[in-house]
Amino acid sequence: MSVDVQESSISVYLDQALVLQWNGKLNRTYDGFGFSGATGGTGSNYHLIGNFSITAQNMQQPTISTSCIGSVSQSSISVEINGKLTFNGAGIADAPVLLSYSVTDGASWQDLTLVDTSSDGSYSALWFPSVTGNYLLKAVYQGNENYLGTSNTVNFAMTLFSDQSIFSVTSNSTLSELSFDSTSKELNFIVSGPSGTTGYVNAYIPKSMLSDITGLQVFLNSSQIKYTAQSQSDRWLLYFSYHHSTHSVVISLGSNSNSETSPMTPGGQGSSSPSTLPQPAATLLEELTIAVMVIVVMALGFAAFFFGKRTGQNKTR
Repeated sequence: MSVDVQESSISVYLDQALVLQWNGKLNRTYDGFGFSGATGGTGSNYHLIGNFSITAQNMQQPTISTSCIGSVSQSSISVEINGKLTFNGAGIADAPVLLSYSVTDGASWQDLTLVDTSSDGSYSALWFPSVTGNYLLKAVYQGNENYLGTSNTVNFAMTLFSDQSIFSVTSNSTLSELSFDSTSKELNFIVSGPSGTTGYVNAYIPKSMLSDITGLQVFLNSSQIKYTAQSQSDRWLLYFSYHHSTHSVVISLGSNSNSETSPMTPGGQGSSSPSTLPQPAATLLEELTIAVMVIVVMALGFAAFFFGKRTGQNKTR
C-alpha cells in the first residue's frame, strides 16, 4: 500500500490500484477505517487500516486572537468583538472567521456571524446579547491550501451597574461570580484554570465610573498584584496575568471613582438619591439681584410713607 499526499489531496493505492481518494483538511488521525478493493465498490475484498495518521509538514499553523468589550446605551447591551489572524506576526488577509457563542459551558454552540479578515488580518463584529452573564466565545478559521485551521475560545462575562455603565471581562480562564459592590466600589470575580498554565484577564472599566485610574488596585487572593492600564475612548483596559489555579480577583476602584452614578434597580432602571450639589454662579447672581430689588422696593416704600406723612402734617398746619 502507498499513500500519496499532494497539498490537501490524499490518494491511497493498493498494489498500484487507486482504492481511496480524499480532498479535505490535513493534520487528521484515523483510528481504523476501511475501504473496498475497488474505488467506490462494496465487494468482499475489504481492507482495514488502523492507527493511520496524516500530517502535512509543509503547511503553516496560524494563530487567532479574540477579545470582547461590553457597552450599554439606554439599557441596550452591545458587545464589540475584535481579533486578529496571524502567522509569525504577519496578518492573513481575506480569511473567513466563524464566530459563535455558548451559554452551556461549551456543550452547545450558537453561530453569530462569519466575517472576513482585513488586509492586516484583523476582524471585528458587533453582537447584541439579550442579557448579561457568562459566555464562551469561539473564533474558528478552517484553513486553506497554505494554512492549517485554528481556533480560539475565550471566557466573557458582563455585569451592569447603571443604564450607562457596564463592566466586562475577557479571559482564557473560567470566569464566575462577576459582581460589583457599589458600597466598597469593588469589582469581584473568580478565575480558574489547569495547573501549570498561565491565565490572563482583560477587564474593561467605564470612564463614567472612574475618571482617574491612579487609585485603582488589583488583588489576587487578597494580595495586591501589578497590572497594565490603557485608555480607550470611554473606557479603561486593564491587563494582568497569573499562574492558573482557582483565584478570587478584586478590582478596587478606590476613592477616585465617580459617586454620582446610580446603581441598577432589579427592574433595570437607574435609581437616584438626593444629593447636595454646589449651585452655579448664575443662580447666585440671580438671587443677589432679587435681594437688591427687594431692598430697593422696601426703601421706596418707606420713602413714600415718610413723604406722605410729612405732606399730611403740612396740610394740617
